[in-house]
Amino acid sequence: MKFYACLAALLMATPAVAATPALVAPVNVPLTSPYGERMDNQVHKLTHHSGQDYAAKAGTQIVAAAAGKVIFSGWYGNYGQSVIVDHGNGLTTMYGHADTLLVKQGDAVKQGQAIATVGQSGLSSSQTHVHFEVRRGGTPVNPARYLKK
Repeated sequence: MKFYACLAALLMATPAVAATPALVAPVNVPLTSPYGERMDNQVHKLTHHSGQDYAAKAGTQIVAAAAGKVIFSGWYGNYGQSVIVDHGNGLTTMYGHADTLLVKQGDAVKQGQAIATVGQSGLSSSQTHVHFEVRRGGTPVNPARYLKK
């Protein structure tokens, strides 16, 4: 009986790990460049693409893929104007090449809430688009694994 009492106490003391949320796409347009190896038109060689690109008209609203807290909103190197949202449990999403940022660091956002508008800031191709990244523990992973079907 002591074993079961100890097991019950251990289970009660162990925090539950929240399930990974099902993400929505950042814009309602078809995917134009998937995650993985691709020919990079800027450097003219095969490179690893750490996210997904969605070509959209300038000014199109970019929405949060899931609820969370904005941990970055500003200029993010080659990604230009960008937003990073922390969804908990080591999962973050990043939205790059934006024109206008609609949220600031510390803001709580809901899934589907507008957080920025599509632009072409940073090191970007010749078309306006959003670069969407999903990171697990800080490492980019394939967003397709997390997006709602």
